[in-house]
Amino acid sequence: MRTAGMATKKLLGGVVLSLFLAAPTIAADMRAPVKAPPRAAAVAVYNWNGFYVGVVGGWGRSEQQWTATNGVTTGNFRGNGGNLGGTLGYNWQTGAFVLGVEVDGSWSGIDATNSTTGGCSVARPCTAEVSWFGTARGRLGVTWNNFLLYGTGGAAWANIRNEQLLLSPLAAADTTKFGWTAGGGVEVGLSANWSAKLEYLHARFGQTDFCPVAGCGVLVVSDHTRLHLIRGGLNYRFGGPVVARY
Repeated sequence: MRTAGMATKKLLGGVVLSLFLAAPTIAADMRAPVKAPPRAAAVAVYNWNGFYVGVVGGWGRSEQQWTATNGVTTGNFRGNGGNLGGTLGYNWQTGAFVLGVEVDGSWSGIDATNSTTGGCSVARPCTAEVSWFGTARGRLGVTWNNFLLYGTGGAAWANIRNEQLLLSPLAAADTTKFGWTAGGGVEVGLSANWSAKLEYLHARFGQTDFCPVAGCGVLVVSDHTRLHLIRGGLNYRFGGPVVARY
């Protein structure tokens, strides 16, 4: 019994000595400041703000309709061709929304010819050439970082030459016509300053009256023009860099 008691005393003494020796370390750990959890890594957010310039081009289709004062009409006749031009614009971004303005001008090779209806024939075809066009539009879009989906609309103008030909013009009008345009598209940021877009625009222009060479007393022909444009573009923006969000 005496031996067991001595062993117990020795064990308790060892425990007390260990606690005494460990006390300074425990106290130091209690005084040490608690470290804050690590900060979340910054996430890059694409910045759409700023002025931009670019090139734009693609394919277009025109729809024409000539109607004479006696009621004879060509009905719709169509043409198509390419277009290429430049763009100038500005974007304001607030949160996930982008509001912008854009002006563009393009050379066009869109030609329409009718030789079957409304007094048009192989000998005297009716032709309508869109030689150039431009637009001034607003843009409103929603972004997902570097992806922008937008709608657009505004004013449009175009130079259109209408002719009915034999060996020389029988009737002709070379005019700049004004109208409206609307459409939409997508734009993707490729880097901090470069982006690429794909868009569709529909444009309608006002009526143009023109006469045969014999004079307007013989016949007046009115023309209505509509355009369908599918265009791609590459823009360089002078705005700020990609910003960070935590």
